[in-house]
Amino acid sequence: MKIDYMIMENYEKDYFSLDEIMQVVCTTFGIEKELLISKSRAKPLPEIRYIFFYLAKYNAKVKEKKVNLQIIADYCNRKTHVSVLHGIRNYKTWYITDKKFREKADAVKLIRAEIKLFN
Repeated sequence: MKIDYMIMENYEKDYFSLDEIMQVVCTTFGIEKELLISKSRAKPLPEIRYIFFYLAKYNAKVKEKKVNLQIIADYCNRKTHVSVLHGIRNYKTWYITDKKFREKADAVKLIRAEIKLFN
């Protein structure tokens, strides 16, 4: 998997916007935002979507407040926050049990860590 490195413009951030996280995830996996937030359940999309959900929950802020699950659901065209909660639970389970999924998730985490170091 080729990892594209991106440097965020704001140098003082500990948290990122949902758009910034979406951009990093989409660039890392080479997919369009519209495809990621679609209703499609084609093989790689749910995994990538769950990575986004997890990163958004723990790394995003909107107007200086941490985002809640419903904000993430609305951003991804989901009906309720339960979809996001389900995705985060799957992320945690798959991260422990699936080596390939863990490699994908770590690739995005690595980019986030490097962004923070460069800033």
